[in-house]
Amino acid sequence: MKRPQTSKSDPLTAISIRQKPAEVEAYVEAVQTSADSERQALGFFPPSAYEDAAHQGKLWVAVVKTDRGEEYAGHLYFGGGFPRLRIFQIAVKEAWRRHGIGSILLSRLVKEAESWNCLSISARVADDLTANAFWDHHRFEIVDTRPGGTTSNRNILVRQRQLNTPTLFDMLDSAQSPTDHDLRLAERLYEKSPVYAFDINVLMDLIKKRPGAKDVQKIISASLANSIRLFVAPEFIAELTTAGREQEDDPILEFAETLPQFPNLPDPELKRLTLELGKLVFPVRARQKRLKTRDHSDLRHLATAAYNHAAGFITSDKAILKRQAVLLHKFSVNVVGVSEFAEWLVPPEWIDREHLAHNYLGESSIEAVEVREEDRGQNEAFLTSIHVPMEEQQNALAEGHSGSPRRRLAVRVDARTIAYASWSAPQKVTPKVDVFVYVDESVSDAEPSLDCLFSALINDSCSFGTVELRILSHVSNSVDAVVTRLGFRRAVAQGSKNQGSFHKVCLGRVLREENWNEISSSLAQRVQLELPRILPDFHGANTVVTVISPRGTALSIPLHEFEELVGPALLLLNNRPGAIIPIRAEYAERLLGTSDQRALFCYEARLLSTRTYYSQIATLPVLRQGTILCFYESKKGGGRGLLIACARSVENWIGVPEMEADSVRRGGVLGGNESDVIAGKDRCCITRFDMVMKFKNPVTLDRLRELGCDDGSSFVTSKRISHQQLISLIDEGQPYV
Repeated sequence: MKRPQTSKSDPLTAISIRQKPAEVEAYVEAVQTSADSERQALGFFPPSAYEDAAHQGKLWVAVVKTDRGEEYAGHLYFGGGFPRLRIFQIAVKEAWRRHGIGSILLSRLVKEAESWNCLSISARVADDLTANAFWDHHRFEIVDTRPGGTTSNRNILVRQRQLNTPTLFDMLDSAQSPTDHDLRLAERLYEKSPVYAFDINVLMDLIKKRPGAKDVQKIISASLANSIRLFVAPEFIAELTTAGREQEDDPILEFAETLPQFPNLPDPELKRLTLELGKLVFPVRARQKRLKTRDHSDLRHLATAAYNHAAGFITSDKAILKRQAVLLHKFSVNVVGVSEFAEWLVPPEWIDREHLAHNYLGESSIEAVEVREEDRGQNEAFLTSIHVPMEEQQNALAEGHSGSPRRRLAVRVDARTIAYASWSAPQKVTPKVDVFVYVDESVSDAEPSLDCLFSALINDSCSFGTVELRILSHVSNSVDAVVTRLGFRRAVAQGSKNQGSFHKVCLGRVLREENWNEISSSLAQRVQLELPRILPDFHGANTVVTVISPRGTALSIPLHEFEELVGPALLLLNNRPGAIIPIRAEYAERLLGTSDQRALFCYEARLLSTRTYYSQIATLPVLRQGTILCFYESKKGGGRGLLIACARSVENWIGVPEMEADSVRRGGVLGGNESDVIAGKDRCCITRFDMVMKFKNPVTLDRLRELGCDDGSSFVTSKRISHQQLISLIDEGQPYV
């Protein structure tokens, strides 16, 4: 075929890409014709698909200037949703091939997708097409293979390109071994508080002093404190402008005009979204085409929030609130009522952490004290003594504000401060808690002091479910050792060789089949980490959990490490073993802190992340690594006869307590764990456990017998239970951190 002549300029410079819907519509017919001619390679799409894509700005056309004017040369048809795009077609007219038009189209999409903070672009390509060389050239790797149609008898290659977009969890390179022991977090270069949209009813609640006025005040206060960002749709101002207000100088309108606004939506996109949303929110009136002016306005507010990927939409409109679940599922719009959202902004109550922690080795007693403002001078002196820069001191010692006070905790030995930590109070509306932590490394109690601080931090931070912890302070060797053991990992900003701050995720939950989807959604939304679609099976010590990084990379992580990386967390995998182990009341309080009464004095063991349980030698196989342990407070010594907590067995062996390392001995309480009192010189089974969670609803002995957990011995020694019994106990006990 004779190639048409271009203008005198170089052919590449004569190519332009049309992306705006109004410009693309003129070429839809040419796109359809070109696609039909290559149906075997491109697949079939009806004309309406191209028209819809043009309206949505997802059909791009390459246009070439020739002596005869401008003509269609190729197109790119893509879709998918943030943060992952999918290319449905990329085609170049035969007469214009080998001019790099396909590369120009694809490179433009990659560049713009990265500016949108998308994570990946995928395409499906038949394995017998020569076009596979094109995709290889543009670094679209094969990530999966799927069978094609029955008539074509070929395979479809799923290709994917990871974009250069900084994210929270980010695989910077592929794992070098079959399993990975690190989620490899990456620093976000531009962190901002979440954006929430709200409609005019919310403002009217405040202005007209309706019952929800105080809640609106809390929301605006949080915005001014930069905990959240409030945006409004252009419709917000339009409503006020056309409300028939008689005042020439309207202070309400003037105030509204100062609020941050989303940009106007393209008319075709606004029309499409309001039409779809109308069918969900006002199904009857939409079907009868009887939507009111007010309805149209509400839909434009919602459409703007959805289009701009707002974290949520705050409203008092009952019709919209009733459709909360379906709007979240179909449009990723988290609709929330005013009073509910105000509750999200309130930090949980924090019980003053003022107690003495006795070290039974007799070396010292540790005092953990909540820091008051009058103690500021003492803590400034401590931070100065360990050479913390003044600016960092100011941030670490800050009180926060009334809506979000900072937690501040100091650890003292003999009235001398040896460690200090502060962190932002957790709020349901924010997925991140920023932490400062310091310790005097010259003291022998450095690591136990840090365990005490992190115990309080993690317990507090898990109040609202999934949360990310980030350590902002310069980290010392002692802090490095402790946080690594707790599942923190260094984050690295993409493109940088320098290590960043420590990060980790805390779930504070037992994950099982019934809540798997809920927690998966929370992880994906808050930290962009995808769990497997279904709960994996337990295969002993070699069990791995395969998760998907934000870039679409599969990470195979050993179960033990995964629970640490997202812990405190227990994965109640199919067939995972469980055991009930007895403990006397006095030792339960010292080891687990499960008493109904808050004590001023406690043993150090209950503040440590990893603790020690001593039992008879015969229990060794019952308490093996990976077993979920359920603690039964026996009735001996005035105990309650209740199942009170659960935890994870980390390791166990036969040994003599007195001969073990200090870290093992500090984590345990000798005596009274089994029917025979175990002394320091006795050979026994030594079990190290962590991920301790208390039962909200302790399970009675009678109920344990109903479930078949007790063989009549009333748990005088540790006893293995079936997986189904374990599920029932977790269901009824409702463990929490």
